[in-house]
Amino acid sequence: MGYRIRIVPEIEVWLGELRGDDPGAAKLIDEAVDALRQAGADLGPPLVVPVEIPARQRRPDAAAAYQQQLEPLVRMRRAVADAATARKRVELEIQRLEEQMSQLGEQRGQAVEIGDDELAAYLRARQSFVADQLSDLHRQYAGTRAEEERLTEVSRRMQLEVDSSREVDSRPASSLKLSELRPGAPGSADIRILFAVEPPDTAVILAAGTERDWLRAWYAEMVQRCQTRYERDHGSTG
Repeated sequence: MGYRIRIVPEIEVWLGELRGDDPGAAKLIDEAVDALRQAGADLGPPLVVPVEIPARQRRPDAAAAYQQQLEPLVRMRRAVADAATARKRVELEIQRLEEQMSQLGEQRGQAVEIGDDELAAYLRARQSFVADQLSDLHRQYAGTRAEEERLTEVSRRMQLEVDSSREVDSRPASSLKLSELRPGAPGSADIRILFAVEPPDTAVILAAGTERDWLRAWYAEMVQRCQTRYERDHGSTG
């Protein structure tokens, strides 16, 4: 029993361009796809071979990419810590001046009781000066606290991005069972086509490339793209 053939849009575009750039390669692909359409599951090596996918797979450059993401996150965490320190410093200064205001109030009350008007006037002036300082510090505190909260939120979002990136890099490359169609095999190995079989009888072509294309891209990345494309286009017809 043969397969119905469905090709995702990206590969339709690629095939259209290939027919203009390399008619010979396009003809090999058409012949291979036609063989798959007619023979279905009976079509095996050398034209169709299974794709071996490790249980867990990381791109070779994943560690470097993670390090690049981690460095700005570390800098942001330091910025958060610096903002927290600045906020705490202002908070402590506010506490010190509030205690001083309380002491000045007690001293002024005592000066009034003993009738020392000159001392009472001086203490009143000191209270006014400290009150102005406190007003400025409360504005500073509001600003430092807002900045700390802003940086904390940025740091949280950056952490989520890093965690998400690590999860993507370390998750199984694909949950699809993929096969590879090799047009022109065994005489040619310059073209690769990845497809999955959608029960009961549809071959979904998800990725393709010439030898030059495959040398430019990580094979595992193309396998992961197959998963993404299949999930996006699942259920559509072509």
